[in-house]
Amino acid sequence: MTLTTTLLAILVMGLGGACFLLWQKMKAIRQRLETLNDRLYSWGAETRSMMEEMRKHIRRLDFELRRQAGQIEVTQDMRIADLLALHPRMKEVLAVLHKGGCSSSASGEQETLAAGAASLGLDVSAILEEIRRFIEDPDHYQPRQLPAGVPVQIQIPVKNG
Repeated sequence: MTLTTTLLAILVMGLGGACFLLWQKMKAIRQRLETLNDRLYSWGAETRSMMEEMRKHIRRLDFELRRQAGQIEVTQDMRIADLLALHPRMKEVLAVLHKGGCSSSASGEQETLAAGAASLGLDVSAILEEIRRFIEDPDHYQPRQLPAGVPVQIQIPVKNG
């Protein structure tokens, strides 16, 4: 073998070894990057969850300040969306009335409480009384079942054969 061939073989083996080491380093970096991405995603999810909890807490505090100052007035002309925005548990109150607690409800959040009650055949004064009962003491509020409104018909498809 000539000196040139020997040097070329050594150079090729050296380059091969260097490529192998670079490949291993890239693999380790890729794994580290994947781990960091997973952590970042988890931290983002935790942050979003904490932000949502903080928003709820701020809404509760705002509600309590307004309640103690006597600034919360609920009328049948209020939009359901405005009622839901009062307090995080208002959805629980309205769910008993089938308002805002069920996505399949025929009435929407943009209509008034009176219109929503009428569309479901419910007495708006009973709904207002339930909401006022919640506003008086939201920490100890327990929902009551109100008289039923319009019966709901559920159709279940039957597969023949």
